[in-house]
Amino acid sequence: MKASPLARKLAEDKGIDINQVTGSGDNGRIVKRDVDAFVPGKAAPAAAPAAAPQLVRPLRKWPPLPPLARKASMKCLLARCARPSPAA
Repeated sequence: MKASPLARKLAEDKGIDINQVTGSGDNGRIVKRDVDAFVPGKAAPAAAPAAAPQLVRPLRKWPPLPPLARKASMKCLLARCARPSPAA
């Protein structure tokens, strides 16, 4: 939950659980006026149920490499990994 430092401090001082406060700032951020206007008996509206996860297509299965191509690609990979990184 995004909240301004002042709102967090005020909520802590008042004994309010910051997760129960509904934010009215940018992108739902909790600000001072939200903590001041919070009524303890009135809980924040329940969050909408999460949407079902989208199914991801399985990765394509590639045919195995011939032994010579496998050896060449492994040497290339090792040469890249062994190379020192450039200085920043």
